[in-house]
Amino acid sequence: MAGMAVMVGSDQDAKDIGAFFSGQKMKGALTKPNKELLAKGEKLFRQGNPSTGVYGCVNCHGEKGKGKAENISVFPVIGGQHRDYLIKQLKEFRDGKRGNDPAGMMSGIAEKLTDQEIEAVAEYLSAQL
Repeated sequence: MAGMAVMVGSDQDAKDIGAFFSGQKMKGALTKPNKELLAKGEKLFRQGNPSTGVYGCVNCHGEKGKGKAENISVFPVIGGQHRDYLIKQLKEFRDGKRGNDPAGMMSGIAEKLTDQEIEAVAEYLSAQL
């Protein structure tokens, strides 16, 4: 992405590109959801895991992971992202490999997630079109 981004000529070009992609609609899920993981992921997304201190994703990322408000970019839209991408990003937050984490908020949550919880919440989010 960095190679493509460096070719953007102006702030207006970046805004125009963003507007174009934000207006696109997904045609359907990329993979068929695993119903058992989907249910576990939805529960974790909505309620978190109080026994391990994991905060419910919905509190920051909104219903179905579609964001809280358009003007709050700190909590991005994550619903509808590809499952494998979400798994990779959550593990990178957990392992301290992501550097774009304001105040360590996501890293603090992700470090409490098990691999199974990461897979479940990624399954749920990837099905939110």
